[in-house]
Amino acid sequence: MFMLLGIGAVVAQLWWVQVARGKEWTAKIRGSSEVTVRIPSIRGEIRDRNGVTLVQNRASYEVDFYLPEMVKGYRQRVGQPPVTEYRATINGMPKDMKEADIVKIVNDGVVPRLDDLDLARDYNANKLQKHYRTNTEVPFSYIKDIDFETMAKFSEHDV
Repeated sequence: MFMLLGIGAVVAQLWWVQVARGKEWTAKIRGSSEVTVRIPSIRGEIRDRNGVTLVQNRASYEVDFYLPEMVKGYRQRVGQPPVTEYRATINGMPKDMKEADIVKIVNDGVVPRLDDLDLARDYNANKLQKHYRTNTEVPFSYIKDIDFETMAKFSEHDV
């Protein structure tokens, strides 16, 4: 009898946590995020047959923009993103097309924050828009080969 009461108490508690408070736990899961950073192992220098160093083993950091995420974030914060028009050739026929103006989104939403932290760099706006148009799912490399101190500054301010 005592055993049945114990099992009943456990089942009641499980029901309370999983069913009655299920929406609360689901909301907490959606609100969390995790970033995984892969740090490759040390491989050493690569030398030619004469012992001349060809490649040194050093960390290389860069800042990439995940453009679809930036458009999504802009849409959540501000509303409908700005649109730019361009002419494309579809099946051999010219056609007027529209897409999110990623340059305006970056200039209005990202660059001011980077300016405040003295982290903004010049970039090619035409290259950014073309990258968004042709390689949407591939991250756009904003800054390549930055030093550790600059990368630390980006990380400290959660940019």
